[in-house]
Amino acid sequence: MNDRNAESGEKSGWVGGTEIPLVFPTGQKSSLSIAGCGWLGMPLAMQMVELGYLVHGSTTSQGKLAMLEKAGIESTLLELPDGKIDDSPFFTSGTYVINIPPGRRNPDVMSRYPKSIEVILRL
Repeated sequence: MNDRNAESGEKSGWVGGTEIPLVFPTGQKSSLSIAGCGWLGMPLAMQMVELGYLVHGSTTSQGKLAMLEKAGIESTLLELPDGKIDDSPFFTSGTYVINIPPGRRNPDVMSRYPKSIEVILRL
């Protein structure tokens, strides 16, 4: 809970220097989407779940979907830049954290990585 909101009972958190309310005035739980729940994104996602946020997380691995769900993260399989973009709740959040590594072992990293970022920014 943020000190500024402690007296009123409102909860909020901070992501990248931006305060995000836990519950909107409509009573709807605040959500955020984390593109890339790997070694860096997963701890962030788990922390945000612990704070009470509805977290949508993406992975490129079918095998990680169950692990995300077990951690309380609504999971989406996301292959960028060429994968199918569907109407998953992942794409309905008001806040996105792009946490996908460039994959320096990929031979086409210089073209693939910027395309992946562009796909997310168009959403």
